[in-house]
Amino acid sequence: MNIKVWFEGSDEIKCGLDQVKDSLENLGTHYTGVIRLMPSLSQVELVNQTEDSVTIKTNEGIMKRTNITKHVEAKSVVIEFDEEYQAGKMVTTKGHFLNEFTAIPTG
Repeated sequence: MNIKVWFEGSDEIKCGLDQVKDSLENLGTHYTGVIRLMPSLSQVELVNQTEDSVTIKTNEGIMKRTNITKHVEAKSVVIEFDEEYQAGKMVTTKGHFLNEFTAIPTG
């Protein structure tokens, strides 16, 4: 199977890099907070959490984020994970994600 990038984008969040680092200390709290911001998700509940995975139930289905790795540097944080999202009985998506957070100097 040849996997290609089908979505790539960027966003700006209004917080410091230290807040991102602190948030990642508890993956369950971090990801339920992030997922609550997604459009159309009215219910988000942490089902299970380990050192490198979370399982979250939403009003659409079950989301599993596994193999979560964090690379924390002074000026950046990189998170990688695999995701399987079963939305309903007929749709299951699988993907690999890389989130990079960098500080932008203000001035």
